[in-house]
Amino acid sequence: MATYNDRTHSELGTSPRSAWIADGWLPRMPDSLEDLDRLLLTVAKTRVVRRDGIRFQGLRYVSPTLAGYVGRSVVIRYDPRDITEIRVFDHAEFVCKAVNQEHHDQKVSLKEIQAARNARRRALRASIN
Repeated sequence: MATYNDRTHSELGTSPRSAWIADGWLPRMPDSLEDLDRLLLTVAKTRVVRRDGIRFQGLRYVSPTLAGYVGRSVVIRYDPRDITEIRVFDHAEFVCKAVNQEHHDQKVSLKEIQAARNARRRALRASIN
């Protein structure tokens, strides 16, 4: 496997390793941070903006910019490892970052939210029984 990258490739005419580092090649970077977010934050969901913000996974996300979008459908993108903040897009155009004010100073993952919800559900079920 280690020799594969050093052998001459039939299509490239050189080894993949040489092609990778030739002429100071640099990867093409997105034009803006919003474009980078769109590439990296692949989890996208559609939500309707309400008067009190956007509801997602039982949490409420707010931003002053959302006031102009009340009643409209938007696409949210988020990092499943930290859902204290979401990015809001309208027709593929970045609108704003919305934050959950209850957890704004923490880093909370989607798995943690789901685990807490399941634990609460089990506790309620046990107290009912």
